[in-house]
Amino acid sequence: MSAPNVQPTRLSLAITEYVAHLRAKGRADNTVASYQTLFNRALVEWGDIATNTVEPIHIDRLMAAAGWSASTQSQYVSQLRAFWKWLRACRYTWPDHDPTATWGALKVPEKEHMRVPRHDFWNLLEAAKHPRDRAVVAVSLFTFLRGSEIVSLRWKDVRFDEGILKVKRHKTKTLDDLAISNELREELVRWQNWYRSDQGTIRADWFVTPSKGPDFYIQNPDTGRLMVDRNRLARLKPDVKLGKPYECVQRSLKACGYDTHGQGVHTIRRSGAYERFRVLSEQGTDMAIMEVASTLGHSDIRTSQRYIGWNMAREKRNENIIGRDMFPGLKPEGNIRLIQGGADAAEA
Repeated sequence: MSAPNVQPTRLSLAITEYVAHLRAKGRADNTVASYQTLFNRALVEWGDIATNTVEPIHIDRLMAAAGWSASTQSQYVSQLRAFWKWLRACRYTWPDHDPTATWGALKVPEKEHMRVPRHDFWNLLEAAKHPRDRAVVAVSLFTFLRGSEIVSLRWKDVRFDEGILKVKRHKTKTLDDLAISNELREELVRWQNWYRSDQGTIRADWFVTPSKGPDFYIQNPDTGRLMVDRNRLARLKPDVKLGKPYECVQRSLKACGYDTHGQGVHTIRRSGAYERFRVLSEQGTDMAIMEVASTLGHSDIRTSQRYIGWNMAREKRNENIIGRDMFPGLKPEGNIRLIQGGADAAEA
């Protein structure tokens, strides 16, 4: 049997074609950006070598040099594996060539992420220095939407009469009618009034939380530091999408004394989901995790469980066991002689 017609190419050319392939498949922008970050680092470490010359030692060298966390390594190995599957399909390498074969699933250590407690939610809103930032925090807090979903909302998606937001879930490419809570309605009406006073009107196709012009600053007479002039707030750019929603959240987090490193919209999303699950559990709501997962836009409740974290499950576990029977009715009738103590008691 003759060997397949393999035509290796330079790594940079293959990467360009693969990124175009991802975009043609409709992959989300942040997914494509993740691949590009990986490929850029690989080109630095490996050089622009031929696609059929990458070996397991190259993967080892890349992972060692980059110093990524276990979760990031696992993600990037998975992406490289998909890339090499595409290379084989395009005959840019040999049919059995897979330099990631020596890398299995990595053990990702359990980690409790930062969450803002419920009693600080109002403080986050009040800490926003610009009404637009407050609107971003409010929508995140009361919908659990991703940053990309928040910045894509337009006023035509806000249906006050129906009590819903028309949301496009970019990650799953689905549409969702998300309920508007009383808190969110109040915040949106407040924001809408400011928005209208800033622009003179509101058009249905304008973004709900758009970009804005630069802030005006004044000098604090007490500290001498520059501060945002709240009497001359920056005007909105209603038809320009907000580029970095996480910065709006970070400003509020910082003002409330939280460490903002690595934090953003996902922090508020995670915090809201955690506290909502607590509320539903306290109310005795059946399938609380399913409701929270639906609001988060997750199709797998295991992902939602990671958002909520295991601490809550441990707390509820102990509350339900301490001072109670684990298996009611298990003990026989009558008195049972209990022997407490260590080895000496056991021998007696």
